[in-house]
Amino acid sequence: MAALDPAAIRARAHQIWIRKGKRQGHSVEDWAQAEKELAAEAAMKSPPPRALPAAPLPRPLAAGLAAAPPAAPAGLPPPPKLPAPQPSSFQPPSSQPKKGKRR
Repeated sequence: MAALDPAAIRARAHQIWIRKGKRQGHSVEDWAQAEKELAAEAAMKSPPPRALPAAPLPRPLAAGLAAAPPAAPAGLPPPPKLPAPQPSSFQPPSSQPKKGKRR
């Protein structure tokens, strides 16, 4: 943070002193308040930090080529291969009410 101009701090402290009814014995608090206000204003005026450059995007794959799966990180075994799904023999229950005796 750049040093604030003492003349600007003095002028702002004087404005604060007047605004608060010209109270005697509070010059240190008025000076600190003036520094705080001026520092906040200076921070609002400063340009925002520059953004980092964006990472390059991956190149598109050539037409007709499938992407290779990503390699496992060094030191880790590859993930296990899962078996192919099998057809299910599950039959949902019928929505028809059962015929027979009612209780």
